[in-house]
Amino acid sequence: MKKIRFKVFETNSSSAHSLCIYGVKMILGYERETSFPLEDNVIKISLEDCEFGWGYETYTDPYNKLKYAIMLVVELECRKFNTVEEIYGTEGFQLIQQFVPHKIVIIDDTFGNVEYKCKEGHPYTYHRHAGYIDHLSLSGYSCLNSFLKDWEVDINTFLYNSELELIIDNDNN
Repeated sequence: MKKIRFKVFETNSSSAHSLCIYGVKMILGYERETSFPLEDNVIKISLEDCEFGWGYETYTDPYNKLKYAIMLVVELECRKFNTVEEIYGTEGFQLIQQFVPHKIVIIDDTFGNVEYKCKEGHPYTYHRHAGYIDHLSLSGYSCLNSFLKDWEVDINTFLYNSELELIIDNDNN
């Protein structure tokens, strides 16, 4: 990968994700969004609705950036987990939950590890879950915190600063 522009992730892959920040500094006092979609005072996030990789999309709202952050946690911190409930114990999820004013419930009926045997008979474990972030956009990150550190932003700023844009694009546009 060759860095062409500061803080823009670019590859020869068919999709790229970037954060664009227009002269905004991190401020601890962003007012937390209270208009998340709620059901019984809970934010329910279906991983099926967390697909980031193919369309051209720009997100500035807390809800879509929350879904992206949750998907980062799933993709980076949950590879060996068998149940959705295990996500709640990760460092990334706990960091997110500290800055979201409602309980978050993750829904995914397909979540877990599936055992396969290769044609040579060797076991192979595949981690299955709904939703995704393009694999190259995850490259170089080990967890949500490494993503935030690389972009020099905290979770509060990432979620609630509307001047911080999460841009999803691909080379087909």
